[in-house]
Amino acid sequence: MKRPIDAWKEDVNYWKGRAEGAENRLTLIIDIEKNGDEGDYKKEYISLLEETIKEKQEEKKNLGEEVKKIKNKIVEVSNSNNDWFTPKKWLTDKEIDWACQQLEKSDKHKILPSHQFHYVREAGRLIEAEAYKSFPELLVELDDCELVFISVVQNEFHWSLLVYETKSKTFYHYDTLNGANYEYVKPLVKDILVKGREIPESEWESHLIPQHDIHQGNGYDCGVAVIALVVRIMEKYDGSLNSIELGEFDFGKVREEMRMKYLNKKKQESQEDLKNLTSLEKEFLTYLKEELLSKERKIQKLEESINGLNGNAVAENVEVSHPLLGSIKCGKINKTGLFIMVPAVMIFSVLSYVFGHFLPSK
Repeated sequence: MKRPIDAWKEDVNYWKGRAEGAENRLTLIIDIEKNGDEGDYKKEYISLLEETIKEKQEEKKNLGEEVKKIKNKIVEVSNSNNDWFTPKKWLTDKEIDWACQQLEKSDKHKILPSHQFHYVREAGRLIEAEAYKSFPELLVELDDCELVFISVVQNEFHWSLLVYETKSKTFYHYDTLNGANYEYVKPLVKDILVKGREIPESEWESHLIPQHDIHQGNGYDCGVAVIALVVRIMEKYDGSLNSIELGEFDFGKVREEMRMKYLNKKKQESQEDLKNLTSLEKEFLTYLKEELLSKERKIQKLEESINGLNGNAVAENVEVSHPLLGSIKCGKINKTGLFIMVPAVMIFSVLSYVFGHFLPSK
């Protein structure tokens, strides 16, 4: 099952890819033949830059909502399955698989998914194409290690455990409800041994050993018993399943331990996910900020370049002071106009001063 933080990471990669796509789109105009004035060409480039800035600002705006959704999802997942391993509850395949995944990995042991035996056992009744591949796939799984652990469930009624010992080509069936699943496992075990391991049909039953002397003592601890048996067999195995003594079991204690381990694991994962989310959030905000600043700088430089084409840069809000006319304000004036206007005003001011002070008045 995909955790929310993994989905978030995929989203971040998607957003970054989209931003890079926008950047590539901006550079496309460079390959377009210039048909008009260079200023028009750069203005078109600026419009594309501005469009990208708007897109990134929109992404930044939506980021808070996305983060909130992911946080809510993390909390939701953290609060789900809170009934796992609770007292007097029949375990599901997901609980058994989760518990087995927490065990120490070893090249000597292999634990198959808890649904696999049941799926292969019932595959003959299915019309799915994949069902016909299930038997040879199971045969392959029974190689390359000393022991293979196979959970068995019959119509969501009862869990038992098959353990295949590779070197002896023998199955051991551990059933804590007086062998309730024994007849159920026989047909598929026979097919595996006869068709897949070339055991003579007259001898296959000697390669299926019932181990039904351990009892769960109630109607709900069969799944817990499967987990406990896997752990104990891994600890005790010395090269021969036929010779080991498994000892006594306290399935209630095993359930309590699994419950605590599960809750602690969920809490740890939730904290890690929120921490990673905060880190990704900061990373992406920084990324957006840098992208926005980069585009804004490009726009500023291009606007300055456009205004400076052919030495004709534009000055805005030019103000020239005159003693008689007062302050003269101009909205916009280019370099040429400014070069002519300022000296002209200065000359006019000097002449006005001379005529005003030295010529006799009437």
